[in-house]
Amino acid sequence: MQSKNAPKRVWDFCLKHSAKIMQFLPRPSLNGRTGYEHVTGKTPDISEFIDFDFYDLVWYSPGAHMSISEDNQEV
Repeated sequence: MQSKNAPKRVWDFCLKHSAKIMQFLPRPSLNGRTGYEHVTGKTPDISEFIDFDFYDLVWYSPGAHMSISEDNQEV
């Protein structure tokens, strides 16, 4: 959390995020299966954890973009 320079007010969200990721880590005691897979019998979907880390800077530009037609632009 310090390496990402995350403010202390979001540290509790990091603990929740870490606990969620730990459900999807394979464990030797479960023969290489995840806790989630052991309980539900389903392969976990980790796609929501791939794009961003716990605390990343995301840029957002509310201005017009060249690839958006004028009909679809919000003014």
